[in-house]
Amino acid sequence: MEGALERGVIAEQDLRDGDLAALGRPFFALPGDQQRCVADIVIERERAMRWLWNDFKDWWQPSLDS
Repeated sequence: MEGALERGVIAEQDLRDGDLAALGRPFFALPGDQQRCVADIVIERERAMRWLWNDFKDWWQPSLDS
């Protein structure tokens, strides 16, 4: 996380107990169903960004290597 903090990708207030905050708690402390929900949101946002940038060959199988 330190590299992301130093580069300004993550703000200090976005962290809880050394992990990214999600739903007001550190990600590692979320129950499994909430972790899956957050992961689904991230995947859908990644797809949307790739769609906006027209950087995909198959909508349902975008490269998530970013």
